[in-house]
Amino acid sequence: MENLKLLERMLQTVRQMDVASIEIPDWKCVGCGECCVGEENFVRVFYTEAKRLSEVVGVDVHDIIEPNPQTISGVHLGWILRRKDNKCIFFD
Repeated sequence: MENLKLLERMLQTVRQMDVASIEIPDWKCVGCGECCVGEENFVRVFYTEAKRLSEVVGVDVHDIIEPNPQTISGVHLGWILRRKDNKCIFFD
């Protein structure tokens, strides 16, 4: 029951957000590995971003993303780019 109350509060917060006001700075992978290599580094993405990326590379979106391993009360906090050997699958 406590988890349900937490989820309801989270949903209420998200519904009140003005999505148009969220600013995401322009970002481009330069292949340095600073943000995507290592046990604790994850490239967090919105599902819509991942969907666009999957269309560009020609694969199903679920082939390039996985649930964020970070959770609140057992609920995953969004998506990350899929990892292999502790690095992003797109890292060379």
